[in-house]
Amino acid sequence: MLSHIDSSSDQTRITLKRRILSLKGLCIGLIAGLTAVGFRRSLEYAERLRNTFLAFSRSHEFFYWLLPLMIVSIISYSIPEYFKDKPIYEALLQRDLYVNQ
Repeated sequence: MLSHIDSSSDQTRITLKRRILSLKGLCIGLIAGLTAVGFRRSLEYAERLRNTFLAFSRSHEFFYWLLPLMIVSIISYSIPEYFKDKPIYEALLQRDLYVNQ
């Protein structure tokens, strides 16, 4: 009689663990799906922004080469400036300088 109670308790515990595991899987799937949707939306926005810049630079002859060059130059300058105080950036820079010698 006691073993029957134990097996029922084990079955209840297993069912509870399965439900918890299913809920965790559902939550992780939801988070992964929302992340994928957000990433896809950001790619679409970046593409629209790029096309807007290119259309503007094509319509204004002076900015055709100057505007993309200025944007890339500003980005190229600001990324190292932002990371210059980070230890990993310094280590990678030292490694690259050592390899290129």
